[in-house]
Amino acid sequence: MPIEFEFYEIPDLSEKGKSKYCARTVTLKTVSTNELAARIQHASSLTIGDVKGVLVQLSQVLADELAESNRVHIEGIGYFQVTLKTTTEIDPKKTRAQSVWFKSVKFRADKDLNKKLKYVQTERARIRNHSVKLTHEQIDKKLEAFFQKNSFITRRLFQELCGMTTITASRHIKRLKEEGKIKNENTRMQPVYVWVPQ
Repeated sequence: MPIEFEFYEIPDLSEKGKSKYCARTVTLKTVSTNELAARIQHASSLTIGDVKGVLVQLSQVLADELAESNRVHIEGIGYFQVTLKTTTEIDPKKTRAQSVWFKSVKFRADKDLNKKLKYVQTERARIRNHSVKLTHEQIDKKLEAFFQKNSFITRRLFQELCGMTTITASRHIKRLKEEGKIKNENTRMQPVYVWVPQ
């Protein structure tokens, strides 16, 4: 089966105003640990429980090793490494550990995995999953109306409200936070946004 893709517009922040596009894969579904375990079990003499146990334990061991400042290489799959971010511009003489924290896990595919996918076929997706093009004012009006009936909004609710993809919704939430129109009332990892009256 070919990989499905769609063309997405890249916002042009310069004054030229010329649109650029990139091709992105369209994710049809997320494959669960149970589904992976079943596929591996069919190709081996292990039970689904054995395979699932190994996969779950692999996740834990991977996290433990990354937390020890190690890079992890799984042959045939790739390399995993922790990336960091800071709250302020870095000054090596003044920046302290309290200003540096975990950002994400970076993955770089192994050559073998890349080779297996090198000649995969592609086709344009049948489902068009593009963001609705709204002005900042239109987004603000939608939010004002939403907050008249609701006390908070999540990224997923914002995405559904405005008809946007995850990336576009995240970009607009960042803008709204910077403009002081919404603020996060929950944790950084599970944000819940409230309206800030202007």
